[in-house]
Amino acid sequence: MRGTWDTAPRATTQMGYYLIQMYIPSLLIVILSWVSFWINMDAAPARVALGITTVLTMTTQSSGSRASLPKVSYVKAIDIWMAVCLLFVFAALLEYAGVNFVSRQQREFLRLRRRQRRQEKEEDLREGRFNFVGYGVGPCLASKDGTAGKPTASNPTPPPPPPLPLLKDIDISRRKYVDRAKRIDTISRAVFPLAFLIFNVFYWVTYKILRHEDVHKD
Repeated sequence: MRGTWDTAPRATTQMGYYLIQMYIPSLLIVILSWVSFWINMDAAPARVALGITTVLTMTTQSSGSRASLPKVSYVKAIDIWMAVCLLFVFAALLEYAGVNFVSRQQREFLRLRRRQRRQEKEEDLREGRFNFVGYGVGPCLASKDGTAGKPTASNPTPPPPPPLPLLKDIDISRRKYVDRAKRIDTISRAVFPLAFLIFNVFYWVTYKILRHEDVHKD
């Protein structure tokens, strides 16, 4: 009985030390990495700097926790916690990489559309060099007879130029890619905290059960 009473306060003191020095700081770092989900996706320097900073901070925190604990052959509970926290922080950085990639697809789409339009204009110019009607030679010759501007069977009116792609279609395509990128951020705002909450429930329930059994064994 005396050994049990002596071990329980010692375990409580150690738990309080680890909570203040390791668990709470790493928890705040993980929550800080989620702030990037609320930052505009066009602010690339801010989101990348926040992601890299949290990853490096979490790596330093994990290295400090391993240095302050004895080196053993089995996996400790603090090792699992630090590894999962580092995984969440790194996943938040990768999430912005995916958002940036999806949003840039709109720019690639517009670039292809401009290139296609430029090629169509060049083809029209090449065809127009061999078409005298396109240069207005037909109306000039017909003006000598006093029939300028009047379409006839021998002097038909030139066909209208092909319509250019509407700006409305370009705006719709741009909004489609931008909305898709924003949807990733919106889903991440709910998925990341929910997944981390589920991990905490399993982690602390398992840790409390194992810790309770170890205390009673001692």
